[in-house]
Amino acid sequence: MIDLFQLFAEPYVMTQGGPLKATTSIVLLMYEEGFRWWRMGHAAAIAFVLFVITLAATMLQLRLQRERDA
Repeated sequence: MIDLFQLFAEPYVMTQGGPLKATTSIVLLMYEEGFRWWRMGHAAAIAFVLFVITLAATMLQLRLQRERDA
């Protein structure tokens, strides 16, 4: 699941976000905001949101794993 949030290379190489941003991933959006449009604050905010989502998903998976093992 975490790898899904880290998807960057394929959409960037193949479509650069695709028609009407159909293939834009969160990491590609973060890259574009920071390095194409030079909006570093937006890119940092996206990175923080990505971190929080990843942390929450990891904590949920760990909790479910412990409940299953117990």
